[in-house]
Amino acid sequence: FGQMLSDSLQVPVGLILNAIGGSPAEAWIDRKTLEFEFPDILYDWKQNNFIQDWARERAALNIRKSTNKQQRHPYEPCYLYESGIQPLEKFPIRGIIWYQGESNVSRRNEYKDLLTAMISDWRQRWNKSDMPFYIIELADFLSPTDKGGRTAWAEFRKAQAEVADTNKNVTLIKNSDLGEWNDIHPLDKKTLGQRVAAAILIEMNTKNRK
Repeated sequence: FGQMLSDSLQVPVGLILNAIGGSPAEAWIDRKTLEFEFPDILYDWKQNNFIQDWARERAALNIRKSTNKQQRHPYEPCYLYESGIQPLEKFPIRGIIWYQGESNVSRRNEYKDLLTAMISDWRQRWNKSDMPFYIIELADFLSPTDKGGRTAWAEFRKAQAEVADTNKNVTLIKNSDLGEWNDIHPLDKKTLGQRVAAAILIEMNTKNRK
């Protein structure tokens, strides 16, 4: 992605990778937004059914030996926002590539509102009401744990598409054709990076023509 943009634009391109494997969307949203729009997520999150079972179980496993009752975990609501997004607010970020969702599939009916709230909040933080967001469609994968299997993932991708369709400057990048049925991580990452770069370059050319 970065190489393609740099080669095409002939300028240095800076990338910030901020990724925690398996993290749910609610971990990347600020506390005020969750308190106002999704208060139930914050209540006893390690026993909260709003949080996907896999995420709660993994978090409990990771901190099981801690003697501190206040021990936090990256999957906790707001945690990754407070530790990984808020410190970046002074950086002049031009846009966001958002590739996440596997840990929200079981709550896919709420995902559209959850992601829309996150996009709105991040844009306010950077004071850019039209800051571009590029949502990576979930890859095709036959999950053995999510109720509904492949149907659940298809419904989740529909929610992703609806976020892109109903929010300005939000683009969905096709990825469902690049996945493996038995591996949650697509092997062909180069093609996906090129698709995101191509989408950005096309939008830039369109704006320049106007």
